[in-house]
Parts: sequence; C-alpha cells; structure tokens
Amino acid sequence: MKKVWIGLGVLVVLFGIAFIYLNERNKTLSPMDEAKFSNENVTATILYSRPSVRGRLIFGTKEQEALVPFGEYWRFGANESTEIEINSAFKVGATDLEAGKYKIYAIPGPETFEVRFSKDLGKWGYSEPDYALDVAKIHAETATLPESVEQFTINMDESANGLNIYSDFDKTRIIIPINI
Repeated sequence: MKKVWIGLGVLVVLFGIAFIYLNERNKTLSPMDEAKFSNENVTATILYSRPSVRGRLIFGTKEQEALVPFGEYWRFGANESTEIEINSAFKVGATDLEAGKYKIYAIPGPETFEVRFSKDLGKWGYSEPDYALDVAKIHAETATLPESVEQFTINMDESANGLNIYSDFDKTRIIIPINI
C-alpha cells in the first residue's frame, strides 16, 4: 500500500511540474505586453500577449490550415484575454460605453474583422467568451502591410474623434476607432 501512495505522489508532482513548464513556455513564446495612450482627456491601457508568426499562415480559411480561421473566435492575442482599461466614457461604433475595463476579441474575415468588447473579464483567452456579456461590436477595417510583422503588436494613437487602436500581425493591420 505504501508503494501505491508513493507512486501517486510521484505522479502528482510530475503532472504539477509539467503544468508549470507548459504554462511558462506559452508565456515565453507569447510574452505579455501593454499599449498605452494618454492625452489631457483620456488614458487607455491595453494588456495583451504577443504570439509570433513562426512561418505559419495566420489569417485564412480552415482548408488553408490558418492559425486564426475566418469566421471563428480569436482572443486578439494569446494566453490571457486581451483587455483595455480606459478612464473616460467612449464610443465603439454606434455604442456608448462607460469608462472601465473591457475584454477585446475578434472574429476575422477576409475583408473586415468583427471586433467585440465584452464584460467577460479575467479569464484565460482560449475559451470562447460568454457572448451575453458583449457590450459593443464594430466591423473594423483592415489594411495589408508591406512587410510581415513577426510578433502580434498593438499600438494606439490620437485621432480627430478620440483614438485609434492598431493591431499588426503578419501582413494584416486591424484598425479600431474609439470615439471620445
């Protein structure tokens, strides 16, 4: 009986070590980063993870074996959910939102990406969100970049109506206007 308990203890330790290793490995392959924007009226911060292209087709069809297939949920990065925190009321498309924290995710398409803002916060990004907690969506424009961007990157800059969020990954730029 003692050997059984020792064997079970060893298995538990090995599974724990494997879990920690795989979790840390994912974080080093897709490190955390943040994009910040600030002016006299608004401060915004986006926390996200940065996956890499590593020779893969990023956006495309299932038949093409794309990492992020058209028409399917994408967590807008990797690892934990991508979240924006903004200190001012703002508008996404036709929807007014209060200052606060929101999850950002997308459903890519060949011409535009449907980008959604949700109150489904604090969860690992891999699983699809609770769609009932979505508070805004916009069909964001895309642009083709002249050079491939190896690691997913988010930036923000001032626009005439507030700010723009730019996300670049491989040869695709997604543009999300935020009205303040």
